[in-house]
Amino acid sequence: RMSSMTVWKTHVLCTWVFQTVMELILLLISSTQRRIDKTSMAVSGLWVHLVLFSTIQVIATMSGFRSHTYGWPDAEPYRWWWGLQDFFHLGGGLLLLFTAIGLLGSVTTLFKQIPNCLMGALHKAGCPLVEIGAAAGLCNQPLGVQIFGLLSVDAGKALGFFFVLLALVLNILMATINGS
Repeated sequence: RMSSMTVWKTHVLCTWVFQTVMELILLLISSTQRRIDKTSMAVSGLWVHLVLFSTIQVIATMSGFRSHTYGWPDAEPYRWWWGLQDFFHLGGGLLLLFTAIGLLGSVTTLFKQIPNCLMGALHKAGCPLVEIGAAAGLCNQPLGVQIFGLLSVDAGKALGFFFVLLALVLNILMATINGS
């Protein structure tokens, strides 16, 4: 049987180890988030420009294809080599959008999973629920990429954006096929 002094020393040691581990984890999270924030602020303007430009490029390419197909605004028929230009601009615009939104969205989504992984690891290690709750509270901060410190780009927003873009492209495509 353990004496009360031994139990107390074990509790103090466990508390010290938990606090030390949590300080290291929070230091790692905060230093990584600071690097992400610094990079985000440096490229926010470029990112907004890239997303707006590429979105307009995709929509303009589809609209241009439609107008070339029916010969408006001038009555010149569509030339086959224009297809190469349209394919290049459409593919380039989509590639830039997937890179800009998809990359940042995946970084944010994965980084936001860290607190849940930490809570699971602490639970699996047999950590008391009080400490797990304390760790959850300490990890409660905005994580991931923030554009201008305001807009968090995550997978949900990226999927919503691409769904709306797909709807626009399909609308233009169906109007082109229907001839209206």
